[in-house]
Amino acid sequence: MTGGVGGLPTYLYRWNTFQFYDDAFITRGKHSIKFGGAFERMFLQVTALTDPNGIWFFTGSSSCSTAEFPGLCSFLQNQPSKFQGGIASSLTPRNLRQNIFGAYIQDDWRWKPNLTLNLGLRYEMTSILTETDGKLSNLRDLASGTPHLGDPFFASNPTAKNFEPRIGFAWDPLRNGKLAVRGGIGLFDVLPLPYQFVLLVTQATPFFQYTVQKNPADNISFFNGLPATFPANKLRATYTDPNPHRNYVSQWNLNVQYQLTPSLAAMVAYVGSRGVHQPFRVDEANLALPIKTSAGYLWPASARYIHLGQEHRHQFGHCGWRRLREFDLQSGLFRHETDARSL
Repeated sequence: MTGGVGGLPTYLYRWNTFQFYDDAFITRGKHSIKFGGAFERMFLQVTALTDPNGIWFFTGSSSCSTAEFPGLCSFLQNQPSKFQGGIASSLTPRNLRQNIFGAYIQDDWRWKPNLTLNLGLRYEMTSILTETDGKLSNLRDLASGTPHLGDPFFASNPTAKNFEPRIGFAWDPLRNGKLAVRGGIGLFDVLPLPYQFVLLVTQATPFFQYTVQKNPADNISFFNGLPATFPANKLRATYTDPNPHRNYVSQWNLNVQYQLTPSLAAMVAYVGSRGVHQPFRVDEANLALPIKTSAGYLWPASARYIHLGQEHRHQFGHCGWRRLREFDLQSGLFRHETDARSL
């Protein structure tokens, strides 16, 4: 049994962004050219009130060991088994700042009467995340255990070379307007924006402190009030690759459309995408932790996790169906899904 009035975490956000864009268009003969630029300044203030009023645990004291409901019994007798919460003095705002710079040029070139090419290039990058008071903490080296404090959050900027070429075409091979072949491919960058770092920057030592008191004494029992200070005995550190790779998605498509009758057309299409260096954060309950050895941190040889999955997707115009089968060898759980949908 857990309790605590207002004990649940609360996040307070204040977001402002100032954006400046400009575009221009030029038409010269067979070329329709458009180009432009953009600048955005982002301000994010986030305050993480992590268990601000504390969380009390009542799991059953020695005097309640024979009770039918030990947790309720220890609650009624004011005998908590544990207290934990964020230390109030460390629950301070993080004022994050970041800039986005972008520019592009695109040419729709009617190369031939039956063939148009779309040629484009975009450049888009961000500045490295900063905090106005230097309250950034990143455990860049897992072996040392000492976090890097202050700006910059990254040691290098992964977006400095974010050039994104795009090319497309539209072709009428029969020159009669009935058959159309279209396709395109392009790169699209996924920028490391402030929302990705909220949990990482607000709950990391030394700017955030947390306390855990097991079997607390009477002076910090549920009804008798709390002491003026708590020991920061549960430290948290977050790791983010200090030299992250460029995160981008490649997208491509090809379709063939034919007009069968004045009111009926058929189309066959293929669409694909592939993401590279996608960021992710996992909270895995059944996680095998590495062991520190003379060769560094190594995972035990007995640690293994086997998960098998199979997915089939079929698309027919605006309708389709999907079948998913998964089996977890460790837990023995099997999942099977089949659904149909209309787009």
